[in-house]
Amino acid sequence: MGVLSQMVEVPSFLWNETLPTGRSELVRLTIVPTDERPPRRVKAICLPFVFVKLPCGQHQTIDVRLTSLVRLERSYARKVWKALRSRPQARNTCEI
Repeated sequence: MGVLSQMVEVPSFLWNETLPTGRSELVRLTIVPTDERPPRRVKAICLPFVFVKLPCGQHQTIDVRLTSLVRLERSYARKVWKALRSRPQARNTCEI
């Protein structure tokens, strides 16, 4: 499984100074991660949460209300997973 995009909520007062200070609304932004995002192995699902394992061995819970996920082809995911697990620096630094 891979992360396609993430939704981030930002208070509108951060960029619009003309709004009255009494009322600030949350603005939802969809971002596409540009950094390296390794495939994750799905361990359990209890919607809206997906429990996954990263190649470095760490685990993570993803909220699908805020994240768009994609199913990767099995052969691609296996090759990337194997390549990342064999890198010695991948075990020391793990992105979550």
